[in-house]
Amino acid sequence: MHTYTEEEIVELKACIKSPLYFITNYIKLETLDGREIPIDLSDIQKELLEFYETHQHSLSSIHRQAGQSTLACAYLLWYVLFHSDKTVLIGSSNLRNARQFIEIIRGFYNRIPKWLSVDQDPCEWNKTNLSFMNNSKILSQSISPNTARGFAVSIMYIDDLSTVSPKIQEQFLQSVLPILYLGGKTIINTLPSREDDTTNKIYHDGISGEGKFAVIVKPIELDDPRVPLLREMLGEEIFDREYLCKWVKYG
Repeated sequence: MHTYTEEEIVELKACIKSPLYFITNYIKLETLDGREIPIDLSDIQKELLEFYETHQHSLSSIHRQAGQSTLACAYLLWYVLFHSDKTVLIGSSNLRNARQFIEIIRGFYNRIPKWLSVDQDPCEWNKTNLSFMNNSKILSQSISPNTARGFAVSIMYIDDLSTVSPKIQEQFLQSVLPILYLGGKTIINTLPSREDDTTNKIYHDGISGEGKFAVIVKPIELDDPRVPLLREMLGEEIFDREYLCKWVKYG
C-alpha cells in the first residue's frame, strides 16, 4: 500500500477534478529518439476536451492532423483511472486502428508517475483490452453490428465512423445508441461522410438542433502554411472533406 505525501495528495485531487490538469501535467509523448516530452495541447484540443466534458452525446468533425485521437486516448485514460467500475468501449473502423488506440493508451499509462497509478495497476492487458484494479476497463473493437453487445458501457468512443459502410453504420448505431441514451456518454470523432448515411444524419440533426448530439466542426485555418501543398497533393474534393470538413447535404 502506497503512503502518499502531502504534495501527492494535492496533485491527486487536482487530477481527479480536472482531465485538463491531468493531461497537461502528466501525459507524456515519446519522441522518435526515445525521449519523453509533456503534451502541449493546442487550442483546438483544449476546446475539444471541454466539449467532451460538457455534452453527453457529441460528434466532432476536426481536420486531419489536429491531434484529436491523441487527446481522446488521454481523456479515456483519465476517465478509467479516476472512476471505478466503468467500461469504456472504443469502436474503430478496423481492428488495426482499434489496437493502435490501446497501444497509445498503454504508452501514456506507462509514462505517468507510479504513485499516480498505484491503486489502478492493470490486472489484465492485451491488444484490445486494458483492465484495472478499480474494476474499470477499456475495450477496443472494430465497428460491427455486434460491437458493444453484452457490455454496460459508460463511454462509447467511435472513431472514423464515416469510413464504415452505410449498412454497418446503421446496424451498429441501432444496437448501441438506445443503451447509451439511458445514461452513457457517446463521443463520435469522424471526418465528413461521403454520402447520405447515418453519420451524415446525426451531423445535420445536431447542426439544426433537432438531434441528441451536439456537433463541433473545426476546419483547418486557410492561412495555415500547409494549405497550398495539401490542396495540391490531395485535390479539391479530398482537401475539402478532410481539411475543410465539408459535409454533403442530407435528404
